[in-house]
Amino acid sequence: MSYADYGGAAPPVIRSIETVVWMALVIGTAGLFFVLSPWATSARTHQLAVRVPLLGPTLTRLIDALEVYRNRRGYLLGAFALALATHSLLVTSFWCISQGLPVAGPTFLQNICIAVVAMVAGAVPGMPGGLGVLEGTLAFLYTVVGSSQADGAIVAFTYRAMTYVVAALGACYYFAARQQVDRLLHDAEDLAENIA
Repeated sequence: MSYADYGGAAPPVIRSIETVVWMALVIGTAGLFFVLSPWATSARTHQLAVRVPLLGPTLTRLIDALEVYRNRRGYLLGAFALALATHSLLVTSFWCISQGLPVAGPTFLQNICIAVVAMVAGAVPGMPGGLGVLEGTLAFLYTVVGSSQADGAIVAFTYRAMTYVVAALGACYYFAARQQVDRLLHDAEDLAENIA
């Protein structure tokens, strides 16, 4: 799907974002192949990492972790599949939100294009959790596919609100489970003392 399908050429900003996304895809794929290669965990690479000022110890721990993942590729494949499923559901959530609100949302295929770009823009360092960047990018990209900027902003803010609600529910569950785990640990310590 190209921007010609939306009735014209892509604006320069969109072309720039598209270039950055493609570069990130190529660099990420090359990086994945590199970390899975034997060269990434070789003795020579380990020696080079040790010599790096300030970062040497961290790099050597990272190389050791890569060696573990290289030997257990099933875990790496499982993590990749889980990440792919998670991100697919996140992109789909933008479309579901646009369908559930009284806005003129994009088609599912258009949503895939613009939601991914908005999420990449929101991942750029600078703002915590991409706050504001994701919303502004999605609102702008809605205009590219023929919807209004206000509709894009409403969808983005609804998505942000839903993430806060889910996080609050997770925090409640965490604190409730933590109290139960602390109680069980205390009981286990008492039992261990009684046995000893």
